[in-house]
Amino acid sequence: MCDRATGSPLKPLIKVPVDLDAWQAWCKEKNLPPLAHHLRGYATEVFSLRVQQLALAARERTPHTIIPNRYILAITECIGQDEANDISHLAVIHEQPHGEPWVREIVRDIRMFHMHALALAAAYALVEGIDAVLYQKDLRYAWH
Repeated sequence: MCDRATGSPLKPLIKVPVDLDAWQAWCKEKNLPPLAHHLRGYATEVFSLRVQQLALAARERTPHTIIPNRYILAITECIGQDEANDISHLAVIHEQPHGEPWVREIVRDIRMFHMHALALAAAYALVEGIDAVLYQKDLRYAWH
């Protein structure tokens, strides 16, 4: 399920806010004229940097993890020895102070290995305005 009409679950449409002064400084730094296709290049760079930051900051969800009140959860079922068989699921989670968490499924049963699931989770964190990505690995069917 994708919230954006023009996106798809594996390719969500993500709005990237662009600061005019920052874009112009970027153009100047790269010695580029301030043209529309350079604006797209700048937005892509801003997006990529933010996704990388979120994915690298992702933490494993364990019984001892301090859980934020809102996060994207990426669960990967590791199957066999080759990551090509792994299955992933993504969800938006809102923890409730005195009750069960509110869960909205984003994708389910997608053949995708862990690092790709983290990158997609980070992209959805941007879509949802969420600053945290957590993950779990299900090693039940993994070969050790």
